[in-house]
Amino acid sequence: MRLTCTAVIAAIAGLTSCTTNRPLPDAAQVGSLIAYVQALRRETSTLLDTVVAATTASTQETAEYSAWGDHWCPRHVDVQSTDDVLRKVGTYCARLGGTFQEPYCTQTTAPDRVLFFAKFQRGIDLCQGVAATVSIQIVEPKPGMLQSAAYVDRLRTYGYRTGDDRAREAIAAQRVVAAEQARLARELPLLQTRGTRVCQKQAGLIFLGFVEDISGTKIKISIQETYFGTGRGKELGMRNPNFRAETVWDQPDHWYVCE
Repeated sequence: MRLTCTAVIAAIAGLTSCTTNRPLPDAAQVGSLIAYVQALRRETSTLLDTVVAATTASTQETAEYSAWGDHWCPRHVDVQSTDDVLRKVGTYCARLGGTFQEPYCTQTTAPDRVLFFAKFQRGIDLCQGVAATVSIQIVEPKPGMLQSAAYVDRLRTYGYRTGDDRAREAIAAQRVVAAEQARLARELPLLQTRGTRVCQKQAGLIFLGFVEDISGTKIKISIQETYFGTGRGKELGMRNPNFRAETVWDQPDHWYVCE
């Protein structure tokens, strides 16, 4: 029997919209989040996606952690979107005694301990519109390696900071503020003196000018040149030939002496 184009299109549409109700993997029966999500990937795929899901990206294995990432097109009655998979990952995290706030599952009783990293990529369509694309990247420690240096360093590559990291960064920030306050106290008399050569860094440029006048808390600056660079003093970088001189009133603490 010959099928008309309309019939063929209808048949294809029926296939691409097909969903499955296969049993989902039991989180209690797998030994890792990666294994669990890989099983979810297989069991929530249908039709040709099943063939694709039978293969997967390789898992990076080190002595301290495992890392894996891939995408798929879930069409299961209970799992059809990133949010559905995210909830499954959150439940898995809770089963480990953690709290999941993407991308980190942290130990509830010790929030500085990351039980695993799971980041979803959104706003992509790798399923040609027939299903939602779920894309995930996972990093999880090997048993006993939750606080290992290599695992924590891998987390840092994604922006994670331990409590110690945050404390060190806070101290460093305080030192920067203190140094800036000391500089301003040292330079303020010159910044409020007519004729002082001053500079300002902004958006990758260095503006160079001279103090022309003082009024209240502001100084009048005649900006003569701009340079591409981030140096100080004589390290001004390449001059911007397109800049035209201008005059501004500004707070002196926005500028520094570059005599």
